[in-house]
Amino acid sequence: MKVLSWLPAAGLAARLAAGDSSPDSVAGEALAQRLRSVRPERASTNQAVLKLRGPGGRKSVPLTVETRPTPSGWEVRYEARPEGLPAESLTILHVTNAPPQYRVGTESSPGAAEARFAGSDFSRLDLGLEFLHWPQQRLLRRELSNGRTCEVLESQPAETAPYGSVRSWVDAEHGVILSAEAYDAKKVRLKQFSVTNFREVADQWTFSLSIVDDRRGTKTELSYETAPQR
Repeated sequence: MKVLSWLPAAGLAARLAAGDSSPDSVAGEALAQRLRSVRPERASTNQAVLKLRGPGGRKSVPLTVETRPTPSGWEVRYEARPEGLPAESLTILHVTNAPPQYRVGTESSPGAAEARFAGSDFSRLDLGLEFLHWPQQRLLRRELSNGRTCEVLESQPAETAPYGSVRSWVDAEHGVILSAEAYDAKKVRLKQFSVTNFREVADQWTFSLSIVDDRRGTKTELSYETAPQR
């Protein structure tokens, strides 16, 4: 069964020598490492749709998602086609032991992880799971979430970031992030993420991913319409 994901030993040892060596930090770093190291075994293309809902009404944006493995990790390219507007593309390059890199169109776009994609509630940081690369990773506890046993991982950045922390509920059996919540520095929730319609099709996982922005009062759902095409 394949595993879906939204430091090597030397790197982990260096972190522990420099700071927190508590059991929850060791386990949290190990869990974050497992999530970072997962990559697709083969290339695939999905047709999807971004469903946006807010005070101004609802709209849908067709989306193509292309995923492929690379020698150092994997990359995913999102191409949105808003009605009456030029297409917008975002490519995220994932490397196990380095933060994701973003490319908008054909241009690299560093330092803009909080930018929203195609007018949705998804930022580049959200789609790139950038919080899994933050320096503080703590396993808080195990608990049931929607009937599933989950490991609760808390990720914190080293300095000021769009979020003060992110908590992820990781399915203990499949190693998949089923839901997450982003907070500011005062622990006020900013966004809530959840995976729905999670299933395996053609030996790969498909799912819908929803995000609610508590500040803006908006919601976006990324919903796959077809099984992966290779």
